[in-house]
Amino acid sequence: MSRIRTSVVALTLLALPACFNSTEPVSSDSSFVVVNATLGSMVVTVDGRSIPYGGLSMNAMSPVIGVPAGVHHIRVSPGESNPIDITLETTRSAQRTLVVYPSRGGESPGITTSVLVDSGAYDPTAKSQLRVANLTSGSGAIEIWRSQPDSTAGPIMTPVASGTASPYLGGDPGVWEVWTTAAGSTTKTASSGPIEIPAYYRRTVLLLDSPVGPRFVVVEY
Repeated sequence: MSRIRTSVVALTLLALPACFNSTEPVSSDSSFVVVNATLGSMVVTVDGRSIPYGGLSMNAMSPVIGVPAGVHHIRVSPGESNPIDITLETTRSAQRTLVVYPSRGGESPGITTSVLVDSGAYDPTAKSQLRVANLTSGSGAIEIWRSQPDSTAGPIMTPVASGTASPYLGGDPGVWEVWTTAAGSTTKTASSGPIEIPAYYRRTVLLLDSPVGPRFVVVEY
């Protein structure tokens, strides 16, 4: 089980310099994607450049963003709130997934960001793969289970700590499901629903806070 690099950012504007002039072309030898797991739309810029198509709707993921390896400044504007600046370091060896989601901790509302790392290693076995990241702050004592096409249902993460992610699990192509139970119970308390994963493809299941309890968001990679 891996630890997710996480930061909580208050809803204030931070002045950070851009890495390069937004009007000049750049070469790309690293990449990342941005996942909007907030409860509204979000505008994203990278080093002063708007990402393709401008903004992201709720639960949407950006196209793969190619950048030079190094430190980059990501600005997100969730809903009607003030812009937020985030620093992200990319490398040639692994793609990053930057997840932006509401913070439930602290005395004032905020936005939390978590960076998930995908090695991008090619799997020649025609398997499907799935991992789960627990990004809740107040889910209590829970267990996370999964079913997959070639195996019986079983726990994927136990115990579950906030800010942790499971390794990728491999299975035959087909339909997966992820769900939560109370600790020591087998009764489902929340479910992702069916997740179709073709051969050679990956999915990440995010467990997040919401006003009505934990919710699931499923994204590529």
